[in-house]
Amino acid sequence: MQEESSPIGQLQASNAALIAANKDLLHSLESLRQENAELKAGTIERMNASDQNIRHIVRQAPVGMCILQGDPLFVTEVNDSFLELAGRTREDLIAKPYWEVISEVAQLYQPITGEVMKTGRSYHAKEHGIVLIRNGVQETVLVDFVYEPMKDEKGRTFAIMIVAVDVTDKVVARKKVERAEESLRMAIDAAELASYYINTTDRIFHPSPRLKEFFGFRPDDEVPYEAAINQIHEDYRQAAADLVEAAITKGIRFDMEYPVVGYHDGKIRWVRGIGEVQHQSDGKSYFTGVLHEITQRKVDEIRKNDFIGMVSHELKTPLTSLTAIIQLLNQEFAKSEDEMLKGLLGRADVQVRKMKNMINGFLNVSRFESGKMSINPEQFDLANTLNEAIREMTLIVADHRFNFPQSCSAIVNADKEKIGSVISNFLSNAVKYSPAGSLVEITCIIEDQMAVVSVKDEGIGIKPGDMERIFDRYYRAENVNTRHISGFGIGLYLSAEIVIGHGGKIWAESDGNNGSTFHFSLPISL
Repeated sequence: MQEESSPIGQLQASNAALIAANKDLLHSLESLRQENAELKAGTIERMNASDQNIRHIVRQAPVGMCILQGDPLFVTEVNDSFLELAGRTREDLIAKPYWEVISEVAQLYQPITGEVMKTGRSYHAKEHGIVLIRNGVQETVLVDFVYEPMKDEKGRTFAIMIVAVDVTDKVVARKKVERAEESLRMAIDAAELASYYINTTDRIFHPSPRLKEFFGFRPDDEVPYEAAINQIHEDYRQAAADLVEAAITKGIRFDMEYPVVGYHDGKIRWVRGIGEVQHQSDGKSYFTGVLHEITQRKVDEIRKNDFIGMVSHELKTPLTSLTAIIQLLNQEFAKSEDEMLKGLLGRADVQVRKMKNMINGFLNVSRFESGKMSINPEQFDLANTLNEAIREMTLIVADHRFNFPQSCSAIVNADKEKIGSVISNFLSNAVKYSPAGSLVEITCIIEDQMAVVSVKDEGIGIKPGDMERIFDRYYRAENVNTRHISGFGIGLYLSAEIVIGHGGKIWAESDGNNGSTFHFSLPISL
């Protein structure tokens, strides 16, 4: 015990403890070295894997990508899209410093890559115009690109990744659309047209300033769709709203004339509206339309129709008396042997019938314009009505042949008298515009729950320029072949109004030289 408490004993004990501690320390150091070695190996392995992943991403990317590293910057990885954009080969880019290979833009962009390396901040450019020498040819390319710094675990920038997309075609296409839209806006303004569009999904209404003016709103007024519809005259409001809905849901063309009452000024303006659904490439659809003010034309037409209606009413009285006189004379001279006198009376009767039909036509135009033309529906067989009209036509027309192979019974619920007038007009025109002795063919078929009547002639035909307006009021095709043919251009207009008023369709076909075929359709009764 005394020896252990002596200085020598204490020193020996301290040395023994120090030796033991050194052994523990050496053991710990060895363990630490092994852990560091394992950690370093794992880190290197992960870094290698990460580097391989980055290179794989670059090679497979659908856009142009390349990685620049070193001082000066060399390309360490690049994909085919970037090579195509730069107009260089892989060997060109890898063999020399990047800015020597892309020397034509180095003056502008090399300082930017230097700044990215220095600050670690990325650089973005959109639709940037770059003049490149691609495959030996100088070209201006519009590019979206990013210089993105790549950083190590300590946040130090060691490389730059370039991501670039050639947007030349997209920008050129967009600018063409923009120019077309601007030209359209200029044309609309020059023509003093109003315009609007309606999103078919949410039905939000976007009116132009001129449309607000037409409807009597101020430029800063909010004008939802309902507000615009409410300014349409009540006699036309529901028809216009229904036609807009049909255009949106069924894809039909909107084409209608109607009066609007100014919201603030109360002024009545007539407009013609035309519109249809437009489908965009992004899947959205819009009902777009234009309006043209036709107030002066409509006022003139109303005045003219009022005058024609008044004159027609005044002419009916003497015409009725003249008709009665001719009928009495026909009865008086029925047994007369004076063939010349009977022939003259027959011609007078035909001319009176023509005058009567003409006056009734003018009266019907006036009634249509005022909304007083009534439709009195009843169920009848359309084929029988066709036969009646053909028989009547053969009594007054002896120099044409009529062929009606009655093949169906078409029961319709319509105004028999008015539909009869449509058929008579078709037959009369077929005779009027075709040579003597030619054939007029009539057919009636059932197609998609509609009865379709067609009248085909062997006449002079209709030119393409006239076809678009053939059903317009007072329109007549004027050419060398029609100058000798009388008429006021109201028969087909009235026929179209009658057929459309019954929920049907009316149209014509012609190659412009060899005859025409006129059609109309009516819903059949189920």
